Amino acid sequence: MDKLMVTKWNPQFFILAVLLFASIAQGYKRVCYHTNWAQYRPEPYKFFPDDIDPSLCTHIIYSFGKVVGNTIQPYEWNDQSNAWSVGKYEDAANLKIKNPDLKILLAIGGWTHGSAPFTALVDNTKDMETFADNAIGYLRDINFDGLDLDWEYPANRGSPPEDKQRFTELCRILRKTFENEGNQSGRSRLLLTAAVAAGEETVDSAYDIAAISQGKIDGVWTWENSHNSPLYARSDESTEQKTLNQEYAINLWLNGGTPKEKLIVGMGLYGRSFKMASSSHALGSPAAGGGAAGRYTKEAGFLSFYEVCHNLANGWSRVWNDEQKVPYAYKGDQWVGYDDLQSITVKAEYVKNKGLGGSMVWAMDLDDFTNSCGFGINPLMSKLKELLPTNSVVPTGNPKTQAPSSSKPTESLNTAKPTQTVSTNQPTQSPNTAKPTQKVSTNQPTQSPNTVGPDASSNGYKRVCYHTNWAQYRPEPYKFFPDDIDPSLCTHIIYSFGKVVGNTIQPYEWNDESDEWSVGKYEDAANLKIKNPDLKILLAIGGWTHGSVPFTALVNNTKDMATFADNAIGYLRNINFDGLDLDWEYPANRGSPPEDKQRFTQLCKILRSAFEDEAKKIGRPRLLLTAAVAAGEETIESAYEIGPISKELDFINLMAYDLHGSWEKFLGHNSPLYARSDESTEQKKLNQDYAVNLWLNGGTPKEKLILGLGLYGRSFKMFSSAHALGSPAAGAGTQGPYTREGGFLSFYEVCQNLAKGWTRVWNDEQKVPYAYKGDQWVGYDDLESIQIKADYIRQNGLGGSMIWAIDLDDFRNSCGLGINPLMSKLKEMLPDRTVQPTQATTNVEPTKAPTSSKPTQAPTTVQPTQATTTVEPTKAPTSSKPTQAPTTVQPTKVPATDKPTQASTTAQPTLAPTTVQPTQAPTTAQPTQAPTTAKPTQAPTTAQPTKAPTTQSPGGCGAPVNCENGKYYADACDPKVYYHCGHGIAYTYKCGADTVWDSGKNYCNWDYIVNPTTPDPCAPTDCVEGNMYGDSCDDQSYYICSEGKLSKHTCADGTLWDSSIDKCNWEDDVGAKRCAPVNCESDIYVLRELNGTLPLTTVTGSRNEGLDEKKTQQYIYHKRFLWNIY
Repeated sequence: MDKLMVTKWNPQFFILAVLLFASIAQGYKRVCYHTNWAQYRPEPYKFFPDDIDPSLCTHIIYSFGKVVGNTIQPYEWNDQSNAWSVGKYEDAANLKIKNPDLKILLAIGGWTHGSAPFTALVDNTKDMETFADNAIGYLRDINFDGLDLDWEYPANRGSPPEDKQRFTELCRILRKTFENEGNQSGRSRLLLTAAVAAGEETVDSAYDIAAISQGKIDGVWTWENSHNSPLYARSDESTEQKTLNQEYAINLWLNGGTPKEKLIVGMGLYGRSFKMASSSHALGSPAAGGGAAGRYTKEAGFLSFYEVCHNLANGWSRVWNDEQKVPYAYKGDQWVGYDDLQSITVKAEYVKNKGLGGSMVWAMDLDDFTNSCGFGINPLMSKLKELLPTNSVVPTGNPKTQAPSSSKPTESLNTAKPTQTVSTNQPTQSPNTAKPTQKVSTNQPTQSPNTVGPDASSNGYKRVCYHTNWAQYRPEPYKFFPDDIDPSLCTHIIYSFGKVVGNTIQPYEWNDESDEWSVGKYEDAANLKIKNPDLKILLAIGGWTHGSVPFTALVNNTKDMATFADNAIGYLRNINFDGLDLDWEYPANRGSPPEDKQRFTQLCKILRSAFEDEAKKIGRPRLLLTAAVAAGEETIESAYEIGPISKELDFINLMAYDLHGSWEKFLGHNSPLYARSDESTEQKKLNQDYAVNLWLNGGTPKEKLILGLGLYGRSFKMFSSAHALGSPAAGAGTQGPYTREGGFLSFYEVCQNLAKGWTRVWNDEQKVPYAYKGDQWVGYDDLESIQIKADYIRQNGLGGSMIWAIDLDDFRNSCGLGINPLMSKLKEMLPDRTVQPTQATTNVEPTKAPTSSKPTQAPTTVQPTQATTTVEPTKAPTSSKPTQAPTTVQPTKVPATDKPTQASTTAQPTLAPTTVQPTQAPTTAQPTQAPTTAKPTQAPTTAQPTKAPTTQSPGGCGAPVNCENGKYYADACDPKVYYHCGHGIAYTYKCGADTVWDSGKNYCNWDYIVNPTTPDPCAPTDCVEGNMYGDSCDDQSYYICSEGKLSKHTCADGTLWDSSIDKCNWEDDVGAKRCAPVNCESDIYVLRELNGTLPLTTVTGSRNEGLDEKKTQQYIYHKRFLWNIY
């Protein structure tokens, strides 16, 4: 009979990893295995190289390839790239684009592979030498950085005893060949590592430890575990069992001659499970075989970390063994031993205290990479990153293996489980955000998302980046998809565009939305938050081609705007976006009537109010609301009430580009920072500084104004040989080979032209460059001008930068300035400092306190390598005023008012395109961004989720039997209770005071709205369609009449309902208006009965006499009466 701890070592079951690196690291190594069979798991736990966060590891080992004769061959059908698809090897190698210091190795072998192919290979020196040459070619071809030998095991499993020495010889030949190739080619030497056993018997029979540790090999991995992976022995174990723990295995390798700094300790991100033979669950108790297969890993006796914590949420009991420093859990006859945040913390501290080289994990796809458990994305690997930070790692005499640029750990504080004997209270989760609500330390703010706006705690700069959904149609290699975005470069990404259809939002492109057979680009964009949990994704609606007509129809009445707000909330929540960007180009322009200026303000107000109400009701962070706005003076004055919309919007993206272009008759720069001395009065308004001051002087707070920068140039055909700014032009410049639009060139196309002999000129007045060759001319931004503009943002105290667009930076490094050089420069100069929120404390002391410091790192500085050949002399333009833009593409008024966001010549498709041509080819658009602060995602303050039963109770009460992922369910017996399903688990929530679950809206709503028979004593007696009314009991609430019903809303903190303007207004502003309808000097008021219509008496004197009143309350309470201004 088996036992609940291993009594005989089995190499299939145990993983203790030991990595030997021929280097002395100033930091720790974090080595991570990737398995190429994780792609076959059920959704949402399929795992591909694209799902890897490359900042978590210093080395990634791709498992497995196989030995065939004296060659390496792939295992999986899609490992290698071919003519019609990109293989997973290539996807893995491309992770180095996001982390250039990362090393990728290929593991060959594995348990299933066995010994036979290795035994045949090492039978003679010639085959080993040929294999070494073939391995170099194979690894270089797939752009990997080394080879991991996973022979399980030399001199075992049919391998003869002499294979112990032959394995050493194989290591020697490979290492020598790798060194020779590195020296001859001038490239970094390929790394050589091995996965090796940890059990004493196998170690003794299989390895010459001293030989392979002294320079023959860069790394060794050992496979072993007992509990699944106890750190120490237990006092009640037998002598043999006491050899089955990590410390014993580590000492075997150290005593055999391995230097401490070369030894890397392996940790399993999974558990080994058993079926219990009795009710006894203690370690060492009888077992009756392997535990039930996990829902996603589908292997008996094995559970991933995320499957273990799903079980804990479903009532499994957790027990901590303080001798072995590991937890286990059980329920019914099922038992699992595993590692969690507490044991990982203890083991990381062991690595540090022992002076070892770092950690290895098996395997990345087994950590909680979807945050279904509520501890953050990849909590175990993030904890290792926090506790084992990496500085530069330089192998002795050979390749540089520097650690990746480490971003802030996802999980930076102790989230260890309790150390008491049995911990049955597992953390419960809040809806959708799945954050723990117990006393578990997290990176999330403790305050409500409703009282503190999304931007409230931001101390850094915003870097807002627009993504265009038509860049996917460009020719290779410049096709661009959400998967190509580096999410560390932006604090907010705005997906462009959706469109307004009636009072709904609809997608533009055929593949924006996911369907049952494919993942849409919305979902791909939202998944970027897995790699950067602080990132905010917004959807931009509108654009130049979209025009004003749909917006004008929408804002024609309040009812449609209110319905649109509700629909927008549902749409954004469904696609997991964080906000909405209004890109109306422009209110009161392009066919939009003058009154749309005020209606746009009303739209902003209704959206903001609806977003705040929804956040309060469901306990999620409020959706962000932003707008892309014009930079031209005439358009600004006609289109926007700057002060009022600035109060409603989280921030404003100023489209301070396309100030000149090929619609004019003279050469003008697309985005000058300042005016030139030789410009006319009108032209001197067409620069970024002038536009910024227009918005600031109009009432926009500095911190809300985001300066737009173009990562492209506007090009012209020169009329003559005169190239100075203001010289005559003869139309649009030649289209670029990839963007394919006349008068427009991406930054990468510009710098490719510079490499072909174009001359670059710097204009020191406007602080921008231009370039020319023959009759072609382009004004653009580069590293020098971007740096100056970033300095301008800092010196003027603005909120940050916005760029149009991500796909126009040099994301392929074709110019040699690094990947995404312009956005990288902005990241360097405009850092977003993550705010440390108030932390909840843990109710358990960890065995060893984790380090409190976090690794920090200076941003990479990209040095400009511009070819500045001259500084332009000033020259007067040939015309004193810019000409009007063509009506098909550019604004019909002042062309400088904004940047066209889409081409207008083609319609949007509703189905998949039949050609590779985009249905739209917009060249620019507006960004909107969310705060750079850590996002509040804790549970609602009005309800604490608890574990739901897995079956319904009698009478239909309780949690649903069939729990579909992402769905909400009402409780049949309690109208205040509802359930939210996540990966098969029903989480229970309870609505707050005076609210019940609204199944139609999928959030907690006022009782009187859900159940119309419940009277609302504070509601108005009238309900005129579209009208808005103040609440007679609460000066912060108001009602909107829609479809014959009154819906209640609440103003944000610091604001009150102002009936004089039908909107929420600042407290001081509302207080100043209270006397407006009366003669304040006579102090005449009428006492009315609550909700009554007839006055009871007329009262004179101060409003404060004998009254209980709020400072600025419109209606003043006194027992059951109200003072109502007469």
